[in-house]
Amino acid sequence: LSQAHYAGFLGPRDLVLVLSHGGLAANLIDACVVARRQGAAVVAITSQPRSPIATAADVHLLVPLPTATLGDEAGVIRIAQIAMLECLAVAAASRRLQGGDAT
Repeated sequence: LSQAHYAGFLGPRDLVLVLSHGGLAANLIDACVVARRQGAAVVAITSQPRSPIATAADVHLLVPLPTATLGDEAGVIRIAQIAMLECLAVAAASRRLQGGDAT
């Protein structure tokens, strides 16, 4: 089953995080569209500010790295995206510890 199928089970209290370097993966674009239609918030992390995934998301976080498909450079792209996720997790945890809403 596709990501779009599972996105159909989401609702307004859900958050979808989408990681895509180029922002062109059709299955992820479809999942973003379905998730938003269901009322879920969609946050995309890509390297392309005008990609279909970036525009389909509620919030787009840009990790501006050049296109690379093989070798060490592809690993750097993934590491940069994971670092962005770590920042989001730390910010949410910090808010929660301070008594704020982490959403």
